[in-house]
Amino acid sequence: MVAALAAILVSPLPAHAEDASGAVTYNAGNGYSFEKLSHPTVGTSQPDGIVDYQGNGAVAVPGADGNTANNEGDRGQSYTWAAASYGDWLYVGTCYAAMGNTLTLMNGTLGDSFDAETMRLTLEAMFNGTFFYGQQKEDGTADKDSGGILVKINTKTGETKLLLSDSLNGVAPLFRNAVSYKGKLYFCGSVRTNGGKSGLPAVYEIDPKTDEFKVVYKGLSSMQDYGAAYKQGISTGIRGMCVHDGQLVISNVGKDAAGNFVSTILTSSDPSKGQDSFTEIANSGTLFNYRLIFNLNATA
Repeated sequence: MVAALAAILVSPLPAHAEDASGAVTYNAGNGYSFEKLSHPTVGTSQPDGIVDYQGNGAVAVPGADGNTANNEGDRGQSYTWAAASYGDWLYVGTCYAAMGNTLTLMNGTLGDSFDAETMRLTLEAMFNGTFFYGQQKEDGTADKDSGGILVKINTKTGETKLLLSDSLNGVAPLFRNAVSYKGKLYFCGSVRTNGGKSGLPAVYEIDPKTDEFKVVYKGLSSMQDYGAAYKQGISTGIRGMCVHDGQLVISNVGKDAAGNFVSTILTSSDPSKGQDSFTEIANSGTLFNYRLIFNLNATA
């Protein structure tokens, strides 16, 4: 769910209400009001998600031509993990089905072990049948999940445009951070491409004037590297990124000269030029060998 904050003084209203267009609003009672932008007429405790699920892993924005499930919402797309604004537009990257995917990660990579069916039934009881593990077909069998996406939403009109998704252009991002730098937007995280089962740590550049995108830095160059890192319990879900002293500063996961996996911190004053524009300023070895690169400790 995405809401716009109106930082204006307003007269007292009921906490939850609908405006003249039917959009759900909320008044905090302290001068701030919120208006729901994603599926604006769908009330609280109802399936939302920023986009609509079409089946077989495909998504579409509300109102799009050919949308077969308009305003039904993809429940897996309800968690914003990274966002940045440009003019009237809010760029939003999602974490798909966060709790369900975390349980899947726990039951293996993070060292835990449990019976998946017992866990599913337990969660259905705990959440009164509302827990979302993933998409299902009408016959109750599993459908293909849509994965992470990047959309942009007009904060004045609610217009939504899909920019990145597995079904749209073969890019399924799990972006964890976003910053604006020199007129461009930068998103970092773990990104699956071309139907891959796992994501590589990468930084993407979005030109908000055209919505063109490109990879400016990728920490691991192959799925073979990813597989080796995975076996060592290393996380590829990078999140560290900021602008400091006129440069873009990013964290990533890479390999040192000896072929060991390390966390890295890099800077660039012209990231549009790509991988070669970045300079490594620190890595695991120079940062006291902190273990934040491993899933069991944290993420890079």
